Amino acid sequence: MIENAIKYNVPGGEVTVRQKQTAHLVNIEVEDSGVGIEKEALEHIFEPFYRADPSRSQKIPGSGLGLAVVKMIVDKYEGKVVVESEAGKGSIFRIYLTASEPAELS
Repeated sequence: MIENAIKYNVPGGEVTVRQKQTAHLVNIEVEDSGVGIEKEALEHIFEPFYRADPSRSQKIPGSGLGLAVVKMIVDKYEGKVVVESEAGKGSIFRIYLTASEPAELS
């Protein structure tokens, strides 16, 4: 998520990473002031190999696997990943994990 926030940012843009933890919840947030994601693309961004804007994707290297891997790992730990984004205004990705014994990755 951090790599995407940097890659899809605008020149001079900002990336902010926040982490908050309570006794039972861990919240990780990555916010950028970048190009944002079109509303129609939001429902697909966690699909493997999906790249939101083909014209922009040609200029920015990547395989379209990063967010799919993030979602797979968060799902394995029974967490939730959500995104808020508006084209031209940036994105906020949030991961919510329950603070308990972690599931084993297989």
